[in-house]
Amino acid sequence: MKEKSFLEQYYEENFAIFKSKTIQELIDAFNRQVGNKGWTGTRGAYGAALRKALDESGYSLDETVFTPNFTSYRRKIILDKGKIVPIN
Repeated sequence: MKEKSFLEQYYEENFAIFKSKTIQELIDAFNRQVGNKGWTGTRGAYGAALRKALDESGYSLDETVFTPNFTSYRRKIILDKGKIVPIN
């Protein structure tokens, strides 16, 4: 069996943490990423784990922020009437 890479392990660890968080804690984690310009492998793994947790949260995700293959960190998000939407 192939040993998992550091990034695979980092993703799995963060996803496990995110699964135990409330929706507001997930939104806060997302909003802390808005405006950060630098990208690294660990930030990508963190973002992917956060996105998966948001996908599995049961809340509807706004399509201008969350597309099937992309997550936009241009605007902060809030929970509004059961849907996660950007703050305008």
